[in-house]
Amino acid sequence: MTPNKDFALLVGKAFLQETHQGHRDAAIAFGRAFLLALGKQGIDEAPHAPPMHHKHHAENPVHA
Repeated sequence: MTPNKDFALLVGKAFLQETHQGHRDAAIAFGRAFLLALGKQGIDEAPHAPPMHHKHHAENPVHA
């Protein structure tokens, strides 16, 4: 595995462990690190992601 894949695997496992133990804040931190290791920067970096202020989201908050 490449270093990024190794890191992603480690933080992914840590995320699952913290989730199972009920440590929400730590799980969120590991989840973010996992996404960063995979090259995901969040919704701002995804050109194909629909904007959150889209009419559909405003009318139906369940899908927001």
